[in-house]
Amino acid sequence: MSENLLEIRNLTKNFGSVTALNNISLDIKTNEMFALLGPSGCGKTTLLRIIAGFEYPDSGQVLMNQSDLLAIPTRTRPVNLMFQSYALFPHMDVFSNISYGLTNTSLSKEEISKQTFEIIEKIGLQEHVKKKPNQLSGGQQQRVALARAIARKPKILLLDEPLSALDKKIRQEMQVELKRIQHEFGITFIIVTHDQDEAISLANRIAVFNKGEIKQISSPQELYENPTNEFVANFIGDGNLLKAVSTGNGFQHPSLGEIVVSHNSGSGKQISILIRPENISLVKASDGAGEITDSVFAGSRKNITIKLRTNEIVRVYADKSASLEIGDRVNLSFKPQDVRVF
Repeated sequence: MSENLLEIRNLTKNFGSVTALNNISLDIKTNEMFALLGPSGCGKTTLLRIIAGFEYPDSGQVLMNQSDLLAIPTRTRPVNLMFQSYALFPHMDVFSNISYGLTNTSLSKEEISKQTFEIIEKIGLQEHVKKKPNQLSGGQQQRVALARAIARKPKILLLDEPLSALDKKIRQEMQVELKRIQHEFGITFIIVTHDQDEAISLANRIAVFNKGEIKQISSPQELYENPTNEFVANFIGDGNLLKAVSTGNGFQHPSLGEIVVSHNSGSGKQISILIRPENISLVKASDGAGEITDSVFAGSRKNITIKLRTNEIVRVYADKSASLEIGDRVNLSFKPQDVRVF
């Protein structure tokens, strides 16, 4: 397991009466791809700006290799930020954009040229060296911005919504490229995003933020399969959160009946249960627990929406060949081990 590169301890930041970060702590490991995920205004970009040196916390510590990062001036921190807008110089070609960050170093012109061409080759921009930004596609511009950001070999590269300006196909291609580049250069990447699919595709671990607090830090798989609270359960992946009442050995739901599951909620308490759409099976029944209100073909499956007698909405991923139509009444079944109780 890699050692911790960055340690954030009890960090708090207020903007007037608004608390952007509320006493948060987390560790980020060397050569890790780490995502800060959450809705707009949750504090993730504020944390990124504190690490970069554009904001300072009201209290708390940020340590890099156990030394105080906050004491290092912004321009000399071993950290670089790739802006969402790319911020390329429109009058410069690809080579000049990438080499710009090296011009104020002690490197000779020959060494700057050598290092720049090495980066251009690794990122796959050899055919575009003499082009200006307006002659490049969105994905190519993003590669140039990424190459420029890593040219000075920072220990940490911060990426603020790096793929948001790209269309879906190019975004998926760049997710693969980002992972390849991060692995090849051996730089720790910290990515801010509100897109759960992007975070899950890219990151080794994810910190889920809400209202200035960290709700859970885990691997993408752990966040999906074992969320520790309702916010994470609702924010990560598609899920069905339903209200039920705990019993001695499970829970009782008005439409689904009594289900035996292992949990520590006691008896007679109001609880929430999470069931993922792919874990539910449907069987037609004239007196079924719910009615199909929508069915959408989604390539390898059907996305089916069901309205229960309680008026709660349940979404189910069914086989594309399933003979289930709008208006059919159905019963729902699932394995007890696939239910999460909050």
